[in-house]
Amino acid sequence: MRKEIKEIAATIPVVREQHISGFSVVDGKRVPHMYTVDVNHERRLRKAYESQGIEGIKQYLDSIIKLQNDKKA
Repeated sequence: MRKEIKEIAATIPVVREQHISGFSVVDGKRVPHMYTVDVNHERRLRKAYESQGIEGIKQYLDSIIKLQNDKKA
C-alpha cells in the first residue's frame, strides 16, 4: 500500500500551513514568529490509512478537495 499512497500523494496539489515559533516584543506588543511549511501528503495519507484504512484516505482526500474549493470561492 505504500507505493499506492506515494502515487496518490504525488497527485495532490501543494498545501501550505502556517506555524508559530515563539514571540518577540515589539513596541510593547507580543508578535509571533510565523513560518510556512509544505504539508507532507504522503505521511498524512499513511497515518490516515493506518488509523482508519481506506476510509481514512477518502476522508483526507475529501478534506483537500474542500480546501481547494474554499480557496476558489
